[in-house]
Amino acid sequence: MYKYNMTKKRENYLSKDIEWRRTVSYGSVVIFENIDEKKMRRLVVKELKNYKVLCVRMKNQEEQA
Repeated sequence: MYKYNMTKKRENYLSKDIEWRRTVSYGSVVIFENIDEKKMRRLVVKELKNYKVLCVRMKNQEEQA
């Protein structure tokens, strides 16, 4: 389980079937609760794909300019 105890101001969010909290302090720290390793891997892969698509779009825009 990926859980950290923090005492800073918290804002609660619900993202699909994954419960997580964003802690607001010096920057943003994301706290994952009740998430297994398989869900964590899926989330990381999804975000990496989104990042790769963004990089390709940026590169294409630079080439067109």
